[in-house]
Amino acid sequence: MMNRTNLLIFLVFIIQYALDGQSTSAKIDSMLNALPEKRDSNRVKALNAVFWEATSQDISLSGEIIKEQLSLSKELEDQKLIAGSTNSLGVYYYYISEIDSAIWAFDIALDLFRELGNTNRVSACLNNLASMANSKGDFDLAIDYGLQSLALKEELNDQEGIANSLFNLGNTWTYMNKYSEGKDYYSRALNIYKELGDERSVGECQESLAFIEDDFGNFREAIELRKIAYRIASDFKDVYQQSLILGNLGQSYSSLNLCDSALLVLKQALPKANEVGDQGGASMIKRTIGECLSKQGKYVDGLAYIIEALEESKEFGFTERLSDDYWYLYEANKRASLYNDALYALEEHMILSNSTRGVESEKIIRDLETKYETAKKDAEISLLNKQTELDATRKQALWGGILLLAISALRVIYSIIQRAKKKRLILEKEKELEVQKRESTERELEYKQKELTAKILQLASKNEFLQMLEEEVSDLKSSVDATVSKTSHRISRM
Repeated sequence: MMNRTNLLIFLVFIIQYALDGQSTSAKIDSMLNALPEKRDSNRVKALNAVFWEATSQDISLSGEIIKEQLSLSKELEDQKLIAGSTNSLGVYYYYISEIDSAIWAFDIALDLFRELGNTNRVSACLNNLASMANSKGDFDLAIDYGLQSLALKEELNDQEGIANSLFNLGNTWTYMNKYSEGKDYYSRALNIYKELGDERSVGECQESLAFIEDDFGNFREAIELRKIAYRIASDFKDVYQQSLILGNLGQSYSSLNLCDSALLVLKQALPKANEVGDQGGASMIKRTIGECLSKQGKYVDGLAYIIEALEESKEFGFTERLSDDYWYLYEANKRASLYNDALYALEEHMILSNSTRGVESEKIIRDLETKYETAKKDAEISLLNKQTELDATRKQALWGGILLLAISALRVIYSIIQRAKKKRLILEKEKELEVQKRESTERELEYKQKELTAKILQLASKNEFLQMLEEEVSDLKSSVDATVSKTSHRISRM
């Protein structure tokens, strides 16, 4: 038979689904109004149920609920309720990305549960602390917490707890880039969740396995796993998980350069992340949107999204994410041919990558520094090679210009020489013609002089002949006249 506490919790969820058409805020308000008014342990437990529902819908609505729950638990001086409420407070801090505050709450809850001798809840707190250690990058501590939790759950033969511990250990190995070990732990957890019929946890395992497939480069397999995980999250109306899965699905599409598909799901993911107040998730989604736009050649818009994500990481204290943000910024600047900005982003990525590996050995750090310096030098050499190529091109163009100028000058000089030659030849011809003309004139003058002389001589001969003829005629006339006179005289005498 259902006890009073379970009945109250059951009624709360009945109200929730009855108000399914209302907004998230209105549904949570309705659930809060349905809580028992008496300030006792039943109200604390009901508040806890509403807290978890609000956490899956809109984390911004959870803060006041968990504070009231913890305050009432302390008012009742119930150590068990205080421990449970403090643990839930740690979950709230985790969801709003205040990791140090979450660790503080989980440590207090762990001590309280140990005092109470509640092994099951001690194991749960250890699991939560393992998740926080993962977020801080302290993987050795995370494995230590995870193995402690797993041992306690196995001791209790708590199958659900065993699955949760295996799942968290899978997270840790994955964060350490030990993907084969991570996949093994996730698969073991998935099998137990399936046996228990825990669909929500099955979906979370599918998403985690998809993350590993991404790192193996099996992006299409990751996409199929995420489609299953998203369907499950949608069935449970888990908006937070939906935004997380859609954001990662967009990253898988982007890795395949299917940018249109990526942008389609990312634009669905971003409002969901904002709806549940997941600042970290929204920031990562913006970063992936920027990557896709950059790949499509929309460099200005892409850089704007990536820079916005980077600034949010700084503002909200997502220090473990800054290194990746700068890497995305480096890639986007490189695509846009902004090489100086790309080098700056790469250097920042190197610095942050080194600083977040304090738990690694000095040798590994030196190796990383060497790799980063090599990458930097390669980038510088690449830029230098481009500059050298550019200088060589400029030199070729310069020498080509000089050669063309020299050829042009030679052609001009040759033309001048040829014109001078032609001019000289013309002058020589003109002189030759002048000489010929003068000689011809002289010859013609000499001929005419000879001809004139001949004519003068001829005329003189004619004159001489005429004079002689005239003299002969005169002589003849005189002779005739004498004859005639004699004849006339004779006639007269006759």
